[in-house]
Amino acid sequence: STSRGLGDVYKRQALERADILVVTDGLARAEDDVIARVAQARESRGVRVVSVVIGRDTAGVEAFSDEVRLLSPDALGDHPPR
Repeated sequence: STSRGLGDVYKRQALERADILVVTDGLARAEDDVIARVAQARESRGVRVVSVVIGRDTAGVEAFSDEVRLLSPDALGDHPPR
């Protein structure tokens, strides 16, 4: 899950000054403890979180993201699965 993966960020020494890319539809919400741990990693390790939301609901990523980009599903077109 997104929350579990982001929540573990603060534990990983290898993520010093890492850039983390989150791609989501924005519908899921991170739990408060996950948001706090990501904030801790941002401060103590210099982690930067960029979220790409496919859709229009950015509320699920705003609390833990340094930058949020919107990608309209219409821009993706109607492509058959590969």
